[in-house]
Amino acid sequence: MKKIVKRVLFSRHGIRYPLFKNEKMIEKYGKDIVDWDFDKKEMGVLTKKGMLIENLFGQNLRDIMQINDNDDIKFYCNTTERTYTTSRALSLAMTPYKEQKINRAANDFKSLDKRFNTLVFDENLLNHELIKEIDKSLMPVYERIEKLYDLKDGTLKNNSTKLSVDKRGYIVVKGALMEATDLADVAVLKYYEGVDLDKIFKIEVEDVVDEIKYISIAKDMFLDAIFADRRYIESSDDNVYKMLLEELNSGDRLTCLVGHDSNIATITKMFNVDLRIDSRCMIEKYPIGAKLLFNIYDDNTYEMLYIFYHYEDIRNIGFNKPIIKRLKVGELDEKNNFSNN
Repeated sequence: MKKIVKRVLFSRHGIRYPLFKNEKMIEKYGKDIVDWDFDKKEMGVLTKKGMLIENLFGQNLRDIMQINDNDDIKFYCNTTERTYTTSRALSLAMTPYKEQKINRAANDFKSLDKRFNTLVFDENLLNHELIKEIDKSLMPVYERIEKLYDLKDGTLKNNSTKLSVDKRGYIVVKGALMEATDLADVAVLKYYEGVDLDKIFKIEVEDVVDEIKYISIAKDMFLDAIFADRRYIESSDDNVYKMLLEELNSGDRLTCLVGHDSNIATITKMFNVDLRIDSRCMIEKYPIGAKLLFNIYDDNTYEMLYIFYHYEDIRNIGFNKPIIKRLKVGELDEKNNFSNN
């Protein structure tokens, strides 16, 4: 019987506060559509519930990954508070009697680690036609978001999405797709955090969860368009996929990388995985706190698992086990890299 000789885990961070303050939305839309009171210094920071759920996730991973009290786990996270705190919560649960070092590129949270981003320096690579097609296909979603947040007709619909690249190589997205993504993200976060259902949107709706699932299509399409485009990924000198390959060849038996939903989009794309949303248990394609687990076997084969909580268990802090879906099995090539065919 073959045995697992190495495990590499990639985790999205836990529940966070929005990445912008209410004042930004008031300035943009003339009203407070976020309706979530939090301090400016908490922007993008893990909520207390987010920390709790990641700790619970870590306890489950301890069993799933068969971790012992004395095991060494290599942790590496992006240089953001939410990824660092997620790493801390996971590590304390996975080895409660042994402190694990949380590695990161810098000791502060002022600059992002470029390996957790896809940097593009050639504007000719930008797929403007795809963005036009996405805008067209999402027009009904834009209309629904305008109604749910009681926005003026045409606020999103008439604001065509534009792409550009800044001097650092970051792809800048402005217009309807970016705004729809932000507004869908706020609704998802408020739902997970446990905000009263009648306070998630500005109008009364029959089924809040169905509405969230519907408008989250915009966020999923944004992530796939910007972070799951092979041309962007392959042109990037450093990215999370390359970092994952490096960890495969490292001498560490257990590795945990902590980043973002955009990174899961990149990794699954490079593994040719057609990841699809299961609306029975997911309200977004890349759920908050979702994990990718790579089990490497002694016969040079691997399996890729997708592990996440049912959306109701996140909202209600259910103590059910996470859902585990096998995404792919494959072999390692002669250079000990993943074969992605």
